[in-house]
Formats: sequence, structure tokens, C-alpha cells
Amino acid sequence: YFHLQVVQHDLYATRSENNRLRLVPVAPARGLILDRKGRILADNVSAWRLEAVPERAGDGAALLANLQGVVAMDLEQQARFLREYKASRPFKPVTLKLRLAEDEAARFAVNRWRFPGVELVPYLGRVYPYGALFAHVVGYVGRIDDKDLATMGDAGGAYTHAGKTGLERFYEQELRGKPGYRRLETNVAGRTVRTLETLPAAPGTELRLSIDADLQQA
Repeated sequence: YFHLQVVQHDLYATRSENNRLRLVPVAPARGLILDRKGRILADNVSAWRLEAVPERAGDGAALLANLQGVVAMDLEQQARFLREYKASRPFKPVTLKLRLAEDEAARFAVNRWRFPGVELVPYLGRVYPYGALFAHVVGYVGRIDDKDLATMGDAGGAYTHAGKTGLERFYEQELRGKPGYRRLETNVAGRTVRTLETLPAAPGTELRLSIDADLQQA
């Protein structure tokens, strides 16, 4: 007891302080957009993104240098990340890269121990099965910006995308759903020990249009 409480007090006090509870937002599934016969015009697919928490991941430039060879990022992606990283609150996750390729996700998973504060996060990305055919009506989603965050309020941290044009933008509030959260207990290395509580996300409202896909193609 003397050895633990006196000789190594500073070591274990620091480790104990670093064991913390963490709230992780759970983004909801975006509502589907359908034509009048139920054919999907806007769908969701599973994807991976990489996030870093500044207070645990350390210097942003050093992090990018260490990621070389694990995850490919062009100069534009790196510059965007550094801007957001410097402006972010220390505890708020910042997206390093969206839509990692399968081999990138696998490489990072193997090297996870090298990057404290960096997480591989599953999410649902938006796809449009009919491509440009309905682009003028359905519109598209893009990365959220300051204007989007201002309208979303505190819930904005749970989302990565928002409607930018067309119906995706007009019905943004209905389509995006309501986020949930997971309360996690983490160890000194930032790894999740257990999930203490989960509040499921509420998916967005499904939007059915009066448009007929066959007629539009004709």
C-alpha cells in the first residue's frame, strides 16, 4: 500500500485522472427519399470515417505525419483538417477523413495503438442510385459548415453532412433525424472499457415524392 499510495502516487494519480467517461454522439440514419412507387432515389450506405480528439491526439501536424503510409490524405484534406483542428474545442472530435477505403480502415485498425485519441467511426453515407437523373429535384448533401451548425445548435456535433440543394436542403430538419449518444468508460490509453448507457438515435423521416422514376427516365 505504501508503494502504491506514496512512492508511485504521482503515476497512479495521473492515470486515474486520465480514466474518464466519454459521451459519444450517435448519428441517426438519414430519411430515405422515394418516388411515388417506393423506388429509392436517395439511400444510405455503411462507411468509415477517421476522427481525432485534440486533447488526446496531440499536435495536428505531427499526427498527419505519423499517419503517412496508413491513411492517404491529399494536401487539401490535410489543410482542411488542420484548420478545423486548431479551431475546435479540445474535447470535440474533428474529422480526419471521410469514407476510408476498406484497406485504409484495415491498416488503421492494425495500427490503432499508435494513435491515441484517434478513432475509426462507422457512419451512413448518402448515395443516389439514379445518379444525375434526379439531381435537380433531390439535390445532394455535403459536409456541414458554420452556417449549418448555427441552425442545428448543440446537436450539430453528431452530424457530418447536411442537405445543400433541392429537397435534401428543403426538408433537412425532417430528413436528418435526432441524434442519440453512448456513454463510455475509457482506460488510460483511450480504449473503451465498457458502455455504460446508450440512447438510440431516431432516424429521419422517409420522404415519398409524387415523381415517377419511369416517367422521369422517359
